[in-house]
Amino acid sequence: MAYLGFDLMTYPGDSQMQSWWTGTPFHFCGFYLGGPKYGGSNPSSWLNKRTYLQGLGYGFLVLYVGYQAGDSSYLTAAQGIADANDAVSKASAGFPNGTIIYLDVEQGGTLSSSFLTYIDAWINQINDYSSYRPGVYCSYYQTADQINNSIHVNCQFACFNINVPPSPGNDTPSPAPDPSGCKVMYALDWQYAQNVYRTYNNVQLQVDLNTANYANPSFG
Repeated sequence: MAYLGFDLMTYPGDSQMQSWWTGTPFHFCGFYLGGPKYGGSNPSSWLNKRTYLQGLGYGFLVLYVGYQAGDSSYLTAAQGIADANDAVSKASAGFPNGTIIYLDVEQGGTLSSSFLTYIDAWINQINDYSSYRPGVYCSYYQTADQINNSIHVNCQFACFNINVPPSPGNDTPSPAPDPSGCKVMYALDWQYAQNVYRTYNNVQLQVDLNTANYANPSFG
């Protein structure tokens, strides 16, 4: 069984999130911890909302936006460790032990060796020196396999692939499709549509759409 969810970078407001919980097909939302390349208009907009959203019933896909492919001077093991510690510090303000924190990797295709070094250090630091579990959110196209083949610890994957159905025009398929439909068989979450406008209970939001193996993907 799979479950539908959504994510958007900046927290839209309590009333909007309540409206989207009531009578909609969604079980979980992306929850942004921030990070050096977080692009939302308010870096802390999500951080004090975990208790409220959990009270409504939402599950979470916990995301940390680290340095990206163009940030060559920051793609080092030392920076990966520092950013992992930052992610843990932010998550420890509310998320329990065992939560999966997903490192957001926006570049698709083949990654540079320095980017893999940064990612590997981030994953190892989360795995070896925290009470949390590491995950990676990335493109299905070569990227997930490349990262998976370069690491030596258990890591969960959430992958985006908007090139196969369900399309944005069929955003709430029933039953929810299996995340392996993204063409990464080991993915726990599949982001299948990006930057689409949807309206529920008279509230319109621009979101990315997901399907996951668990109603609470960061605890799966």
